[in-house]
Amino acid sequence: MGFEQATGLIEVNDEKLKAQIIEDALKVIIAEEHFQKQVPVAELARRLRLPAGRLEDALREMLLDVEDEAVRKWKEGGSNAL
Repeated sequence: MGFEQATGLIEVNDEKLKAQIIEDALKVIIAEEHFQKQVPVAELARRLRLPAGRLEDALREMLLDVEDEAVRKWKEGGSNAL
């Protein structure tokens, strides 16, 4: 079963919430498989049956989130906040 098939089983009435759940699940999978287990994005895309571009977009968004959070923390407490 691919990622799309699996997430198609999610039963949530709010489509916006469902989309957020799906994107968060994808990010968790990327964090665990790509960053922790060092699985290449192309291989992970093949396993999930998703276009590599979708994973690359999610990965970019994750890195931007980290950057934004680091800047926010730095502004709150200077360099000691990191």
